[in-house]
Amino acid sequence: MHASRNSHTATLLPNGNVLVAGGFSGGTLSSVEVYDRLTGTWTTTSALTANCFHHTATLLANGRVLAAGSWVRTRLLNSPRYAGGSTLLPDGNVLYVGGFSSNFLNEAEVYDSVLGKWTLVEGMKNAGDVLTATLLFNGKVLVVGGYDGFEFVADSELYDPVTARWTTSGALNAPRLSHTATLLLDGKVLVAGGEGTLVRATNSAELYDPIGARGPPPTHCPSRFPVTRPLYSRTARCWSPAAMAPTELLPGRKYSIRRADPTENGRRLPR
Repeated sequence: MHASRNSHTATLLPNGNVLVAGGFSGGTLSSVEVYDRLTGTWTTTSALTANCFHHTATLLANGRVLAAGSWVRTRLLNSPRYAGGSTLLPDGNVLYVGGFSSNFLNEAEVYDSVLGKWTLVEGMKNAGDVLTATLLFNGKVLVVGGYDGFEFVADSELYDPVTARWTTSGALNAPRLSHTATLLLDGKVLVAGGEGTLVRATNSAELYDPIGARGPPPTHCPSRFPVTRPLYSRTARCWSPAAMAPTELLPGRKYSIRRADPTENGRRLPR
């Protein structure tokens, strides 16, 4: 990159390039760079209107990128803050949650991508910053971890964009902050790394298994066990069938396509 930085954001753009914005390097930055995946080069582009770090950057449906929350507090949010979490909602709007201002916040706001304005919605049950917000396949948002000013947060919460309400969900096995939370193809969420209760970086990881949040599982890793409640497990509960899908189709051989059903018995599709 042209500028050294940390605590910045990196956003994959629709054309496959990557937008890097803000950060910290001896001071808070407003500079923005774009990585060209074809040429492998960096190009500076229009700077942010304010210096930002510990902010979020969300790609909108119209191709624009929304930067929100920062150490230099943005005036756009109703509740200025930084170190919160954000995610794109199914309707194209953006949910921003938690963060820190003069204290640790539980407030949540939704950005209307058409009107360009923020609206306060019901706050989370727990306050916290450096948490994560992950959109699930069922349209709800899973908020995990963080720090509430007293202790590391183990609880997780679900935001329903339809009702604009929060509900509590399964607790982490290990409270953490500054972690990552990634939606997997089977609908589970991998929560990895961060800082643990001893204020040290941790290599531990957990899987969140939500109720009714699974999308179609990949053929090589269907769900084997029925889920009765949201939970975290330290290992993935997946199985691998003896016969994996071929990596290539060979001439002269016959192939059939099978669809996994809830009982894990293959069912031949009509020809």
